[in-house]
Amino acid sequence: MIVRTAIPTARIICRHDTLLLSAGSRIGSLRENRVPGRRWNSGVQAASALPSKSERTEHREKQQKADPSHAGQLAKLIGDSIKITGPLPVARYMQFCLGHPTQGYYTRKRGGAPPAAATGFDKESTQVPAVDETTSKVLKQVENDVFGRKGDFITSPEISQMFGELIGVWFLSQWAAQGQPKKVRIVELGPGRGTLLDDILRTFRAVPSFPITSIKSVDLVETSEPLRVQQREKIQTRINTFGGHGSAVKLNFWNWIGEVPIEKDTFTMVLAHEFFDALPINVFQRTEEGWREVCVNFDPEWTSSSSVSSRPRTPADQAASTPATQANSGLTLAVSREPTTMSQVLPATSDRFASVPVGGRVEISKDSFETMRMVGQLISAANDEDVSANKSGGVGGAGLVIDYGTDGFSSNSFRAFRRHEIVHVFDDPGSADLTANVDFAYMKEALDSAATPHGPINQRTFLTSLGLAPRLDKLLQSAQTKERKLDIANAARRLVDENGMGGEYQFLGITPRKTVPDDQSKQLTPVYPFETGNP
Repeated sequence: MIVRTAIPTARIICRHDTLLLSAGSRIGSLRENRVPGRRWNSGVQAASALPSKSERTEHREKQQKADPSHAGQLAKLIGDSIKITGPLPVARYMQFCLGHPTQGYYTRKRGGAPPAAATGFDKESTQVPAVDETTSKVLKQVENDVFGRKGDFITSPEISQMFGELIGVWFLSQWAAQGQPKKVRIVELGPGRGTLLDDILRTFRAVPSFPITSIKSVDLVETSEPLRVQQREKIQTRINTFGGHGSAVKLNFWNWIGEVPIEKDTFTMVLAHEFFDALPINVFQRTEEGWREVCVNFDPEWTSSSSVSSRPRTPADQAASTPATQANSGLTLAVSREPTTMSQVLPATSDRFASVPVGGRVEISKDSFETMRMVGQLISAANDEDVSANKSGGVGGAGLVIDYGTDGFSSNSFRAFRRHEIVHVFDDPGSADLTANVDFAYMKEALDSAATPHGPINQRTFLTSLGLAPRLDKLLQSAQTKERKLDIANAARRLVDENGMGGEYQFLGITPRKTVPDDQSKQLTPVYPFETGNP
């Protein structure tokens, strides 16, 4: 049962917003669909040796030399904000670090002359990222990339074309199961370079039973103009392969999902691949006096001579050590003495949080809840007024949310990644990606009465159920060399490794809501491969 404490649709404006970002900004849409080199401690990959103090200092000096405008600027801005307004909620700190207009991780300009634009992944030759960066053929990198081997992440679509192909097959299966509506649109949140969507559209084009003329629009939720340029070039090129119909397909860009219109006569496919993990979180701790918010504040024990500290190896160690470990910014986490607006509202949005003991913490993403609610409305083609009146929705829809997390909340998953390694969340603010586990149970609660969730199931189960093995066999048969065959096989193995991506990443399916009472409805047809509906 969900405690009916609604999260206001309008953002709660606090005093920090004037110094940070607009409360309506969507940082997560700037992220690429990505698979980091070390997001988990699987035992498969050996942990890297801890860098020495001189190595860390040398690395920081190289960063500052390459981009002197960034060195220390964001830390100073954050510090000034704390001095003026007081400790920052973790959500505000994440917004600042990821999306500050000039110093944010996804928005600041990297140094160096930009090389030729990336061409994307060669669909006829699935490649596994090479150990040597100079020989990697996964993707050409652009200078300001933060993704791939030369950035901080390697993406699932970059590892193998099969990933996007099988996702495309699932969407087509849902389109067929819901009566093959005549109009179709695809909505993706945070498309990155557009690699995944390009694979999906290519799959749609290759399936004879799917009329490509049914696609009316492609809607991309993206706030980064540089990424929009890459997406427009890649996706428009793919749309142009639709023949004469290509000119009729609209390519739309939106700043946030709330701008995407509900269309009752169109089958809406919604995709969010590693989007929600980047949305800001608030952290709360239960005390004897009630919930208190955990905020970012100055570390009273920090000195400039102690700014270089050992880096934790795993996400759990990172998160657990964050409040005590000193970082070069002089920031730390601290529990607020008085309740805040958020500490009085967010912990009451799910009765699951009541199980947290005194001294325990919980991470809650208000933006994830709100965004997921709107995803459900798009798929069901019904807004909150329609839901309240139990009005019928549109012709159908389907959605997939793919991310790492659990079917429950986390207490200390907040962490930072730079160049495939875990770094301190307060080490050079703005120079690393900040992320947290996705609470899939909270996402499903957000869909209550708006849409029907299915799962989550892990990536291995999803991909193997959708036909990874036969598709792999076909690619192996078409490979011309032994080396190419090995690359293709290794890519598939990496995607479904239970100790890695295959076990860590979760798929949540979404279909339209029911519009009749449970006792009058027929048995809900299971949605494959989630094996069960969600009555």
